[in-house]
Amino acid sequence: MGEALGSSTAIDSSNIGFQLLKKHGWKEGSGLGVSEQGRLEPVQAYVKNNKKGLGAEKKRKTPKPSDPPDSKPKNDE
Repeated sequence: MGEALGSSTAIDSSNIGFQLLKKHGWKEGSGLGVSEQGRLEPVQAYVKNNKKGLGAEKKRKTPKPSDPPDSKPKNDE
């Protein structure tokens, strides 16, 4: 898929996000939320190394072969 980011590096205390969380009462090692039930680790992010869209790594389904022209019903005119 791609390279994972943020999995091994901790956010230091000079980070603005870290400072905002501390200002609002967050303690390092506790979860977010009223009951501190939230995530303890950040959400894993991946870097895409190509310009293909989402799901482009999957192989395309091969289209069904169309009916031969002789097998189509003919109109009685």
